Amino acid sequence: MNDGEILAGIFLRLRKMYAEEGGANPEPVLNMTWNYSTPENPAPEEVAMESNGKALADVIDPATGTVLAKKGDQLSTFAHLRDDGTTSSGCWIFAGSWTPKGNQMANRDNADRRALAIRWAGHGRGRSTAASSITAHPLIRRATRGIRSVSF
Repeated sequence: MNDGEILAGIFLRLRKMYAEEGGANPEPVLNMTWNYSTPENPAPEEVAMESNGKALADVIDPATGTVLAKKGDQLSTFAHLRDDGTTSSGCWIFAGSWTPKGNQMANRDNADRRALAIRWAGHGRGRSTAASSITAHPLIRRATRGIRSVSF
């Protein structure tokens, strides 16, 4: 079972409970859109597009009157989000991650062309210094004998 299936299962059961039994403030749960092609297991791409946000109506620049995003288009930036109901977004910080040009999250390249050796700041073995000092204690070592460390 993946995360999408788990969250979908929780949400769909919760929505059904609210529909059948009611509860405090049911409107947000009952009115939430869940228009995925497979509602019980949403595709990651569909979730990413929903999180990014889209225009529910043409988004107009108030200063110039130009159309920034047409109705139905994915938003290119969080600056296109509006508080008047003409846009929707799962999380503003993801706006611009899936634009009309496609999945911008896939445009990452970790090649080190300038040989700067910029890497993740953690230990390469996946253990912190705190974990190393804790496992150095004789009682901990004895209790965990036979358990191997997992490196990521």
